[in-house]
Amino acid sequence: MFFPIVLDALNITCDHGVTEVKHQKTQPEQYIVKFDNSSTMLIFKSGKFRVMGNGDPPTTIINILSVLGQFTEAIPTVTMQTMTGVYGYERKIHLGRLRR
Repeated sequence: MFFPIVLDALNITCDHGVTEVKHQKTQPEQYIVKFDNSSTMLIFKSGKFRVMGNGDPPTTIINILSVLGQFTEAIPTVTMQTMTGVYGYERKIHLGRLRR
């Protein structure tokens, strides 16, 4: 969001898909916002935020904007940095045998 945030001053409400809001005061200090599409947003005092979970991208963007719209009028640039896929295979995979 390009500016530091005083997390104590935030008052994010549980509406527009937000199911839970928590201010974690221990290190790292952050605001934890959980959504009904199984994604979670972490807001840091630096003004940066991170969204994790398996929500679909359009709904996740709407969730981000609904939360940030509660305390800023600026629309942030959202950049996808990493994506991790997870799958539980029922048998062991011997990676050493797979290499060429």
